[in-house]
Amino acid sequence: MHHTRRWRNCGYGEKLDWLDTLKRVKETGNDMGNKATKVEREEAFVRGWPRKLACALLYIAMATAAYLLYNSLKGGGVAGCAPNSGCDEVLRSPYAYFLGIPVSLPALAAYIALIYFVRVAARNDSVELRRKAWRWMMGIAIPISGAAFWLVMVQLVIIQKICPFCMLAHTCGLAASLLILFHAPIQPEPSIPWQREKKIYILPEAAKQITAIASCLLVLLVLGQLVFKKKGHIVKTLPAAAVITPSPSSQPASMTNRLLSSATTQPRTNTAAAIPNRMSQISQVASSSPPATPLIKTTSNMQPQPQVQNPGVPKAEAVRQGRVMSLYGGAVELDINQLPLWGSPEAPYVLVSLFDYTCHHCHQMHGYLMQLWQTFGNKVAVLSLPMPLDSQCNPAIQRTPRAHQNACQYAKLGLAVWRADRTKLRAFDDLMFAQLAPPPIEQARSAAEQLVGADALNKALGDPWIDDALSKSIKLFQSNSVTFNNGSMPQVVIGSQVVFGAINGVDDLYKVAEGALGLKKP
Repeated sequence: MHHTRRWRNCGYGEKLDWLDTLKRVKETGNDMGNKATKVEREEAFVRGWPRKLACALLYIAMATAAYLLYNSLKGGGVAGCAPNSGCDEVLRSPYAYFLGIPVSLPALAAYIALIYFVRVAARNDSVELRRKAWRWMMGIAIPISGAAFWLVMVQLVIIQKICPFCMLAHTCGLAASLLILFHAPIQPEPSIPWQREKKIYILPEAAKQITAIASCLLVLLVLGQLVFKKKGHIVKTLPAAAVITPSPSSQPASMTNRLLSSATTQPRTNTAAAIPNRMSQISQVASSSPPATPLIKTTSNMQPQPQVQNPGVPKAEAVRQGRVMSLYGGAVELDINQLPLWGSPEAPYVLVSLFDYTCHHCHQMHGYLMQLWQTFGNKVAVLSLPMPLDSQCNPAIQRTPRAHQNACQYAKLGLAVWRADRTKLRAFDDLMFAQLAPPPIEQARSAAEQLVGADALNKALGDPWIDDALSKSIKLFQSNSVTFNNGSMPQVVIGSQVVFGAINGVDDLYKVAEGALGLKKP
């Protein structure tokens, strides 16, 4: 007894109690061994490689989220994400946002907070601070892991497209969170006094509360994305609206659709300049010129120009030959009568549709434009211009995404059908847009031959007009993309407005048409 008392006086009494407790654990089957394992996991995480690995993964996720957030707020494209590629579709989908803000913003905040608390748990000697840090780590890791799993499933199951940057952030965040949760020291309060004071642990009751709160945050994210979907399209205002004025070189009744910085006409600009030389000017015009309201002027408003009537062309045909839509100061000129057009060439309002037969959202926009055109009848015409997202014929595309293979061939087939027989384009488009993806290129060519004949199709495909028409749609695409820093497709020019990307329904088009043209849905 004397020796035992002296040992206790030297400070080893607690060690004896611990040894006695371990002995009782072995005898009674108590779960103290599991508690010791939890404590050892926490120490292994804080002092060993798991913490370093978790921090490295979180730093990668944080950097990726910051990059995605920067591009989302700036409105620019992500490296390697061509327009309408799988990556682009994911980033433009409603699931890339939560209540109107990019999901990368709360993700970035969560990654930064988790890194901070991991560092607190590893570098602080205060037991209380380390316990609080572990509770916060658990509370942040649960929603991060749940959100990462949800957003991965969205890409794989719902959108069925992959964004490599998003997957990198989700994978790293999920792995780091699971690593932290595996080492979380969840255990009942120790019965030994010194353990209650010195050991790092999270009470099971507290862990349940943390899990419940974190689960609510996760449910809020999912419901917020499913219920409050952000619009997939944006509407931008051109630096100036289009007005119809007579072309100096056209027939008396012909008109030129010119782009003005105000409601008055401007001198005609030289269109021989190449589009790359005009890109810097376009951005300056967009920022300096006040938006103008759409204005349509007929020849009665303008000074008549002396012209010579071609006796071999009917008067009505001569009138149609002169209508030219001039955009971006003459950088892009579209002859309304020499390009695929829905409706009457004499319609007071002319819309421009840039689409790609291989573009999923372009298929949807095609149907909505058809409804709008049929609603307003002869008041509206639509220039339907294929703009292939294919590097084979489009210098604006550096690398052709897999989804847009053969887009140039599809576009040339559509233009050739119209060139051979203008009445057959509607049937060709119905075939191409019948499904979310176009038919194989061989089937599309066979259908085109059946519509206009093989000889007529081959002759049209060899017409230089095909490449010229493609160059005009590509120039307009480049001009819109540079001016508004947005290469989303489809693109629709309605008066002074440009609609970029997918729309949720035809009502969105009606709203733009009402605001830009004053056309109200009946």
